[in-house]
Amino acid sequence: MKEPTQEQIKEFWAWCGFKLKSIGIKKEPYYVLYRPNGEQFSYWIGGFPDARLPIGELYPDVDLNNLLEYAVLNLYGAWAIRMIHYVDTDIWHVELTYGTLRNGEIKKEDKDPALALFWAIWEVIKK
Repeated sequence: MKEPTQEQIKEFWAWCGFKLKSIGIKKEPYYVLYRPNGEQFSYWIGGFPDARLPIGELYPDVDLNNLLEYAVLNLYGAWAIRMIHYVDTDIWHVELTYGTLRNGEIKKEDKDPALALFWAIWEVIKK
């Protein structure tokens, strides 16, 4: 699967409850990114948001730790997550199932388990 774009990363973490605030400073703008619990996650002085600064430098990495800590908890309703690693092909298979019915199932695969989980949750966000 492809890597998420900067805009997708920004939208994804906003859905997870991260809030970016601009604080006025006389010389340069100052940006603070807050975690869903209101604690500061990161900050940036000057130039953001623009094409020169990758959003990934301000937002959390798209890795399993962050996805499990922030994104999985935001799945509304009764979603079940199943992750399977196929050793022979080195592929991670992720299934998100809503409730007990198979009609609410989302499946994604990738060599990177974080990307497979990201794109499965992304599909939930877009529904």
